[in-house]
Amino acid sequence: MASSTSRDDSVTTVVPVYNGLPFLRAAVESLLAQTVRGRILVIDDGSTDGSGEYLDRLSNDRVMVIHQANAGLATTLNHAYADLVDTEFVARLDQDDVASPNRLATQLDILLARPDAAAVFTSVAKIGANGQRLNVHPSADGRTVTYEPSAMLCPLPSTMMARTDALLAAGGHRPELYPSDDYDFALRLAEKKLVLLLHEPLVSYRVHRGNATWGAWTSGEFTMRYAWAMHLLREAGLPEIPLDAWRATSTGGLGEVRYRIGAIGRLCFRRAGMGVGEGHRLAAACWMGPAMLLAPRYAWQGLRRATGAVYQ
Repeated sequence: MASSTSRDDSVTTVVPVYNGLPFLRAAVESLLAQTVRGRILVIDDGSTDGSGEYLDRLSNDRVMVIHQANAGLATTLNHAYADLVDTEFVARLDQDDVASPNRLATQLDILLARPDAAAVFTSVAKIGANGQRLNVHPSADGRTVTYEPSAMLCPLPSTMMARTDALLAAGGHRPELYPSDDYDFALRLAEKKLVLLLHEPLVSYRVHRGNATWGAWTSGEFTMRYAWAMHLLREAGLPEIPLDAWRATSTGGLGEVRYRIGAIGRLCFRRAGMGVGEGHRLAAACWMGPAMLLAPRYAWQGLRRATGAVYQ
């Protein structure tokens, strides 16, 4: 086992920030409270809400703050991994999430024990805007399993710890696939090397209004379908289809209309979750109605996940 000093020096946690208030403080403080005293790299991507000023007031030699003109999340992460991180391992925490004190130590132990693994993600607990606990993924049994893209959704990127060289070898994030670039990246990473998923909620994922907008949701639904289709092509040894060409051949017709109706229903369900997270239960109930009407299977499965009946 590596010594405490070498463990501290072996991991950098990247926190991409764009207008992160009021939740940014809790995210940073959760990293400062880690049992592994790793480096913390916070990149302010052109915030206009005072996030940059808050970061400049931090006085801790473990925290490195970078200010830049707005470049977008995917480009910011690529810059961090390729140009700024010089440690063997790299973790990520999003600006509105909170890491448990043993998060980095637990993931680091797993990767040190599994040199064949490129990365390890974890389960999450969901919290509301005010920090109240909403639910814990029912898979919180402490097992470490292999991430299987065909059977699992995208692991939450805010829970990732990876070997830095493995991230770079996978090719980084593709900005044109935002907001599904995380899913695309996880698929490409898993194609090259073993990716693990720890069934322990070491990150609290904050549910709030900023998590779901119509534009991001519809764009994400489409780019997620593209990411999965390209994964299947790569697995079959076939070349990828450019995004614009795939868009031209995969949209239109009755099937696309049905899919978009379902997408509206899925967004409504997500907005219902936002309402619960912010304590607006009447608003949540109003959103749940169209969710059950337009995407009944998705909404029902989501309710079962929320009550701990199935793995999310």
